[in-house]
Amino acid sequence: MVRLTYKCIFLQNNDNETALHCASQYGHTEVVRVLLEELTDPTMRNHKMETPLDLAALYGRLEVVKLLLNAHPNLLSCHTRKHTPLHLAARNGHRAVVRVLLDASMDINYTTEKGSALHEAALFGKADVVQMLLDAVELFLMIGIDVNITDSKGMTALDIVQELPSQKSQQIASLIQGHNSVRTAAREPELKPAPLPSTSMCTDSQGGK
Repeated sequence: MVRLTYKCIFLQNNDNETALHCASQYGHTEVVRVLLEELTDPTMRNHKMETPLDLAALYGRLEVVKLLLNAHPNLLSCHTRKHTPLHLAARNGHRAVVRVLLDASMDINYTTEKGSALHEAALFGKADVVQMLLDAVELFLMIGIDVNITDSKGMTALDIVQELPSQKSQQIASLIQGHNSVRTAAREPELKPAPLPSTSMCTDSQGGK
């Protein structure tokens, strides 16, 4: 069994990382569990402004992500303009982590300096994550993904991939364009022919028999 002293729980290394940061990054689930039981602060940030949840998401430590979220749901809203766990997981293509974060209702449209999680997944060529984020509209209809969000340079995710020559980027561009087409069609009202007035109504309106 892991035994930790009160002092070591709150020690930080040269990168301002606590033991919880390190355990989360390397996927040491049992150590994370013990640290949380010892009331380690999971909102502490390292010199890159990363929380333990950020690191777990960045490196795809699925069980640690689940553990941290179950113990501290408030971590879902504990992020900065630099990144969120969803951005970091999307960037590295960790689909299972992305799914857990979405299922926990993390804001799919939260915007950082680099844009949304869709920007991150698109820029780094994670087509399967891009598709997952686009499909999340069906699961989170009241929120929905906004593909028109721009980054600090005023570019949408589609703008970014259209500037990249790789086949993967063009595939992602097609996914986003296809999503746009579906959403546009869904918003268009059905055009129905106006009903022809009946003879009896016309007669009544003119005071007829």
